[in-house]
Amino acid sequence: MLNHVLISRNPDLLETTLDNEIVLMSIERGNYFGLEATAKHIWQLLELPQTKEMLLQKLSNEYEAEREVIDRDLDDFLKKLLDNGVVITQ
Repeated sequence: MLNHVLISRNPDLLETTLDNEIVLMSIERGNYFGLEATAKHIWQLLELPQTKEMLLQKLSNEYEAEREVIDRDLDDFLKKLLDNGVVITQ
């Protein structure tokens, strides 16, 4: 589903960095999200719109895990971000 659509950060979110965490806040939804470690890295990769396949390729080159595991985990994470309005598709 997400392999060939561009995924980008929701420009309506407020963002700040606290220690090793990126904190995102949605005024519209009234909730916030904290991103650390790999989640933070994926957010940083999304500074420019990416497809899931582009993200998967970059993460597969950087992490020592089976591509299928990275693919499954990335898919789950991106779906959570989409469901919560943290990222949008184009």
